[in-house]
Amino acid sequence: MDDVSTLALRVDSSSAVRNLDNFGMAASNLCYMTDSLNGKLLQLSATFLSVNFAKSIVNDAAEGQEALGKFETVLGRFQDKASKVADELVAKFNFDTASAQAAISGMVDTFAKAGMSLSESLDMATSLNKRAADLEAFTNAEGGVAHVAEQLTAGVLGNAQSVRNLGIVLSEELLKAQMMKEKTEGLTFANERAAKMHARVSLMLQQTATADGQVARETDNYSNRLRYLNSRIAELRGSLGSALIPTFTMVVQTSAKIVDVVNTLSPKLKASVVVVGALTGAGIALLPKITQLAIGFKQLATTQLIANTLTGEATKGVRREHDRD
Repeated sequence: MDDVSTLALRVDSSSAVRNLDNFGMAASNLCYMTDSLNGKLLQLSATFLSVNFAKSIVNDAAEGQEALGKFETVLGRFQDKASKVADELVAKFNFDTASAQAAISGMVDTFAKAGMSLSESLDMATSLNKRAADLEAFTNAEGGVAHVAEQLTAGVLGNAQSVRNLGIVLSEELLKAQMMKEKTEGLTFANERAAKMHARVSLMLQQTATADGQVARETDNYSNRLRYLNSRIAELRGSLGSALIPTFTMVVQTSAKIVDVVNTLSPKLKASVVVVGALTGAGIALLPKITQLAIGFKQLATTQLIANTLTGEATKGVRREHDRD
């Protein structure tokens, strides 16, 4: 038959075990509360990321609209022909629509300002942009096909360094020799600037002849499929952004009206309005998140207090057991 001290020891041992179990439950609850708090923080981060993503695709769409506007202005009566060229660049040369229109209008504008006809300018722009795609595939140039097209345009304007990494050399000696060759072949130009641009285009096409047709040769390989996918993603971003432009435009217009009203106020009142408005706006925007975080921290603190209490009780029970031993 057990004596009183043995029974007391068993009671203390049972109490210690229960307290340890309770401590385990509290620890689990603490982990749950921590995970919940992390979830709130992730939701807050996701909100900011969503806004930034929406803003970025709207900016892409706005750039596309600007490219289309310039395309229509520069090409004029050749717009239909140029649109077919842009469609071909999109279908076969890994451009997205906005990049194709920007590249075509940029090159045509460059040639036309030198005195070349729109028809001749469009023909040279077509050849250069197709070669840009072949060069991008052939050299794995960074920045994509649109960037390579920009490099070639800079080369046309006389920036020899911009095309050096593409294997193109536009030295003065080569340029003079090409201009002389074209003159003896009977080619005439409106001015010397136009003659130099035409000679640079000829040199760039000659020196990159090895890359000609590279996109077509790589049609089914992984790298080319990836370039095509990237161009489709850019196209998708533009279309999604276009759908959001009216909303963002309304926000910008409303903001502009508010700024106009504030501009009519006295300097002292302006400062007061700006400070109060900023604090109020920030408070309203962040209040739900702040409340959620406050609740989370309160739950975390409560669970920690429970855990500390149970730890103390469990320790006391074990010590009583040890003292009786």
